[in-house]
Amino acid sequence: MASSSLLERKTPSAPGAVRRPSQCAGVLWLLDEIERRAEDVIDREIARRLRQFVDRVQEDIPRDVLEQIRSRRSAIDINRIPEALTPFYRHYAFMLKRSSRRKADDQLSGELD
Repeated sequence: MASSSLLERKTPSAPGAVRRPSQCAGVLWLLDEIERRAEDVIDREIARRLRQFVDRVQEDIPRDVLEQIRSRRSAIDINRIPEALTPFYRHYAFMLKRSSRRKADDQLSGELD
């Protein structure tokens, strides 16, 4: 009985309703990526807000869109991402661009040394 309670979470927005973690797997993946790539206070604040939001979210990122995000394709239809999750995705996209810019700058400075 204890193992089944570990797999289920009660949402504060729906008293008594049980939601399985697999229902929001895309949001949890996005949260993990944002936390892993966090470099500054703003990144950590975005991650904190998304962590609070996970328990209340009713929608998830569609599986095919999530696969596009994971493969880092540039042409992602942002209209397919639920509106409540769009700001978090946009910040994640910014974090990816920032890290690729820093890698390019580091390589350029390494070549100049």
